[in-house]
Amino acid sequence: MNLLSKHQGEVYLVLPEKADIRLGFAELNERQLHEHFRDARLLSKNERSILGNLWTLYQLQHIDEALTLAKQDHYELPFLLEAVQAWKDAIPHGGYPGKPKATLIEIMAELKTDEFKKIFLEFIKRVPIYGFGDLQGKRMLEEIKKEAV
Repeated sequence: MNLLSKHQGEVYLVLPEKADIRLGFAELNERQLHEHFRDARLLSKNERSILGNLWTLYQLQHIDEALTLAKQDHYELPFLLEAVQAWKDAIPHGGYPGKPKATLIEIMAELKTDEFKKIFLEFIKRVPIYGFGDLQGKRMLEEIKKEAV
């Protein structure tokens, strides 16, 4: 996003519909993908700048500044606050492993299993905002298992 904020040409935003948000674009067929791309929205220079600034804040781990920026009235980018809050919630602190790992631990306890497929399918239902793929989920689950030993 930082590079796009400096790009002189047009930049478009393509988002999954709310109904598709759980899996993003992964489960869409070719026709559905074309519909989403046809509905792409041109980002203004200001929007690109905001997104670029958020990327810089993410790299610097300045979560409080990012939250302040996301809380400003960006009606054209309504997903910002939720995304930045998800980032904050994912940060481990004290004995808390962060929301993604905590959610995996909860699911393992509730389902009484450590079978990855069952756990991961429930994980992406509960915390779709993170957009984790199966390899990321598997890596986190392996870390949890190692930490438990």
